[in-house]
Amino acid sequence: MNVVVAYNPIAGRGLGARVAAEARAALTALGHPVRLVETGDEGALRRSLDGSAVCAIVGGDGTVNLVAAVAGPLGVPVYQLPTGTENLFSRAFGMGGGTSGLCRAVEAGRVEWIDSAAADGRTFLLMASAGFDAGVVERLSRTRRGSISHLSYAGPVLAELMGPRDPPLDITVDGGPFVRRARGLVVVANCRQYALRLDPARDADPRDGLLDVVFVPMEPAEIIPWMFRLRLGLGAHDNGVLRTRGRQIRIESEGVAAPLQCDGEAAGFTPVDIVIRPRSVAVLRGDATR
Repeated sequence: MNVVVAYNPIAGRGLGARVAAEARAALTALGHPVRLVETGDEGALRRSLDGSAVCAIVGGDGTVNLVAAVAGPLGVPVYQLPTGTENLFSRAFGMGGGTSGLCRAVEAGRVEWIDSAAADGRTFLLMASAGFDAGVVERLSRTRRGSISHLSYAGPVLAELMGPRDPPLDITVDGGPFVRRARGLVVVANCRQYALRLDPARDADPRDGLLDVVFVPMEPAEIIPWMFRLRLGLGAHDNGVLRTRGRQIRIESEGVAAPLQCDGEAAGFTPVDIVIRPRSVAVLRGDATR
């Protein structure tokens, strides 16, 4: 089985290249031809993936996002060797156990097709959001230099609390009004996984052809207490939380543009149109517990 190992050289605090080399050695020992390619070279990535059987991605969720946008249309199944901060994609599909887990998955060859989504044409697999979390991600993106850790978010979180960008939002789902001129956090989820295991859209399913939309009305000062409640399994059902599902979502903001994030990466500002892409990405399943 021809395998491409696509790696982000700065992932895992600079260990991406080493993990990729370990993956190549382990797969080669099993008789699988392997090609290494850096994710920053999209042309080389596309050429390597064309005709390949599997793509193992060494990096975080942002790296998976970038590679899946190329691998999806080619029908090449993707697998994450998690070396990022959250690694939500690997958590969702049982991709644990390091290179041994990857080798077992390649040998087993269990492939399934999942939905992806696009925000103004930008592919995402897990979720998009506008509100406090997107503001934090956007601030971090402006100062980020190389790999990050959870501690890297401390400054942007404090800055967003002190100077929030939370204009009233208008949200439309499948052409109908969902939220009108309300401040808060909106999550458009293709998958239940979310940072810090908060998982506000716990019923989201990447196989149902729908996006789960969750709106949490709140002021910036309420975000941290809400996160604690959600982590304890309480905040998801707070009074005022709105939920729906749909295929086309539009988010607009009143007065100023609100930051947007997709799979933990800054993705521009509102207004934005989000659409589901049913069964558009092939995934090589792992065998770890979700």
